[in-house]
Amino acid sequence: MNYIKEEDNWIFAECSECNMIMKFRKNELSLDKSKKTYTLKEPVECFCGEMSGVITDVPVTEENKTVVYAAPAPSYTAPTKNVPHCPTCGSANITKISLGAKAVGGAMFGIFSSNIRNSYKCNNCGYKW
Repeated sequence: MNYIKEEDNWIFAECSECNMIMKFRKNELSLDKSKKTYTLKEPVECFCGEMSGVITDVPVTEENKTVVYAAPAPSYTAPTKNVPHCPTCGSANITKISLGAKAVGGAMFGIFSSNIRNSYKCNNCGYKW
């Protein structure tokens, strides 16, 4: 049998008589690097009747040296805190409208108080949202 290729721990070989392709588990074969052959544990009979226990013409390469490259540091930055800002002027100088201020505004103006329906006030421009 002649060696064809190796793929996912399978060795593909071709019958030298009928050119039928057979596959074998790599762990069931023993490699002889000096003869460039794989030897099967037991001889295999092809459908054409050819018996063979050796796969020839195996390309033998030197063991690949594994090169480990250092991974580059991630290029992202840590997320910043979510700081609320004024939608009008963009300032982060804001204060939360207190519950007491909402209660006083509600008692004086009822549902028409601007403090009842808003949560924040900008200290730069005075906008409430």
